Amino acid sequence: GENGGKDVDKANPRLEIKFPKIKDVGYKITSNESKKYNCISWTIGRDDIWIWPDPRFFWPVNIKRDEGLASFIDFYQLFGYSISENEELETDYEKIAIYINPDTERIIHAAKQIESGKWTSKLGPYKDIEHTLDSLTGQDYGIVAIIMKRKIR
Repeated sequence: GENGGKDVDKANPRLEIKFPKIKDVGYKITSNESKKYNCISWTIGRDDIWIWPDPRFFWPVNIKRDEGLASFIDFYQLFGYSISENEELETDYEKIAIYINPDTERIIHAAKQIESGKWTSKLGPYKDIEHTLDSLTGQDYGIVAIIMKRKIR
């Protein structure tokens, strides 16, 4: 195939250990590994830049450079997102979910909803996967803190 015969779409035991819930509900690997972009980039449709408030990475100058929820809400508002009441699929909207560590309230991850109502994530320097919203919650990615949405142009 066009992915050079890499193992896109194959199960991954290491992933299933890290995120035990994905095995039960099912998931699909949808890209090869890449260190070019991360989950935040992926949610805004970029796969060519790593976005994070760490000084080594891209972060908008007018947004506070920290890993708190407020900074990430400000970040997504730059891209037209506002807070959503729910994670239900709405035909006119794109939605993203922000995951936090419930103890520190620091951002850990973000995912975006796709047309099927499922969610898609870039797992750090690893691959993109398609999953359910709750299947990434737990030890590593914490809890979903907030859903944001923007009108599809």
